[in-house]
Amino acid sequence: MGEAGGLGAVSAALAGYVSRTFVVSQTASAAHLRAYFDQPLEFARCLAAERIIVDGGWDQAQRAEVLTSLVQAMVAPPASTDPTAQAGGRPSPQ
Repeated sequence: MGEAGGLGAVSAALAGYVSRTFVVSQTASAAHLRAYFDQPLEFARCLAAERIIVDGGWDQAQRAEVLTSLVQAMVAPPASTDPTAQAGGRPSPQ
Protein backbone atom coordinates (compact mmCIF):
# COMPACT_ATOMS: atom_id res chain seq x y z
CA MET A 1 0.00 0.00 0.00
CA GLY A 2 2.83 2.39 0.91
CA GLU A 3 4.60 1.64 -2.36
CA ALA A 4 1.52 2.69 -4.31
CA GLY A 5 1.39 6.00 -2.46
CA GLY A 6 5.08 6.63 -3.13
CA LEU A 7 4.62 5.77 -6.80
CA GLY A 8 1.63 8.13 -6.95
CA ALA A 9 3.69 10.97 -5.43
CA VAL A 10 6.53 10.43 -7.90
CA SER A 11 4.04 10.32 -10.78
CA ALA A 12 2.42 13.55 -9.62
CA ALA A 13 5.81 15.28 -9.35
CA LEU A 14 6.79 14.08 -12.83
CA ALA A 15 3.45 15.24 -14.27
CA GLY A 16 3.92 18.65 -12.64
CA TYR A 17 7.42 18.96 -14.09
CA VAL A 18 6.28 17.99 -17.59
CA SER A 19 3.30 20.36 -17.52
CA ARG A 20 5.46 23.26 -16.25
CA THR A 21 7.99 22.59 -19.01
CA PHE A 22 5.20 22.57 -21.60
CA VAL A 23 3.79 25.89 -20.32
CA VAL A 24 7.20 27.59 -20.41
CA SER A 25 7.84 26.27 -23.93
CA GLN A 26 4.42 27.43 -25.12
CA THR A 27 4.97 30.91 -23.66
CA ALA A 28 8.30 31.26 -25.47
CA SER A 29 6.77 29.99 -28.72
CA ALA A 30 3.91 32.47 -28.46
CA ALA A 31 6.36 35.35 -27.94
CA HIS A 32 8.36 34.32 -31.02
CA LEU A 33 5.20 33.97 -33.09
CA ARG A 34 4.01 37.41 -31.98
CA ALA A 35 7.37 38.94 -33.00
CA TYR A 36 7.17 37.16 -36.37
CA PHE A 37 3.75 38.64 -37.15
CA ASP A 38 4.61 42.11 -35.76
CA GLN A 39 7.64 42.51 -38.07
CA PRO A 40 5.67 43.39 -41.27
CA LEU A 41 3.77 46.05 -39.32
CA GLU A 42 7.02 47.57 -38.07
CA PHE A 43 8.43 47.53 -41.60
CA ALA A 44 5.29 49.23 -42.96
CA ARG A 45 5.66 51.96 -40.34
CA CYS A 46 9.27 52.54 -41.40
CA LEU A 47 8.22 52.81 -45.05
CA ALA A 48 5.43 55.24 -44.17
CA ALA A 49 7.87 57.39 -42.21
CA GLU A 50 10.27 57.36 -45.15
CA ARG A 51 7.50 58.51 -47.51
CA ILE A 52 6.52 61.31 -45.15
CA ILE A 53 10.12 62.50 -44.92
CA VAL A 54 10.62 62.41 -48.70
CA ASP A 55 7.30 64.10 -49.53
CA GLY A 56 7.26 66.49 -46.57
CA GLY A 57 8.81 69.41 -48.40
CA TRP A 58 11.01 70.26 -45.42
CA ASP A 59 14.35 72.05 -45.50
CA GLN A 60 17.59 70.26 -44.53
CA ALA A 61 17.43 71.24 -40.84
CA GLN A 62 13.84 70.02 -40.40
CA ARG A 63 14.60 66.81 -42.29
CA ALA A 64 17.67 66.15 -40.14
CA GLU A 65 15.62 66.69 -36.95
CA VAL A 66 12.89 64.32 -38.10
CA LEU A 67 15.42 61.69 -39.21
CA THR A 68 17.19 61.91 -35.85
CA SER A 69 13.91 61.37 -33.99
CA LEU A 70 12.97 58.52 -36.31
CA VAL A 71 16.27 56.69 -35.88
CA GLN A 72 16.09 57.08 -32.09
CA ALA A 73 12.58 55.62 -32.10
CA MET A 74 13.67 52.72 -34.30
CA VAL A 75 16.63 51.69 -32.13
CA ALA A 76 14.78 52.08 -28.81
CA PRO A 77 13.68 48.79 -27.28
CA PRO A 78 10.01 48.02 -27.87
CA ALA A 79 7.57 48.58 -25.04
CA SER A 80 6.19 45.39 -23.54
CA THR A 81 2.72 44.49 -24.77
CA ASP A 82 2.49 41.49 -22.46
CA PRO A 83 -0.33 42.09 -19.94
CA THR A 84 1.30 39.66 -17.50
CA ALA A 85 4.46 41.80 -17.34
CA GLN A 86 2.66 44.08 -14.85
CA ALA A 87 1.32 43.41 -11.39
CA GLY A 88 3.58 40.51 -10.51
CA GLY A 89 2.56 38.23 -13.38
CA ARG A 90 -1.17 38.88 -13.18
CA PRO A 91 -3.07 40.77 -15.87
CA SER A 92 -4.10 44.24 -14.80
CA PRO A 93 -7.86 44.76 -14.20
CA GLN A 94 -9.60 46.42 -17.10
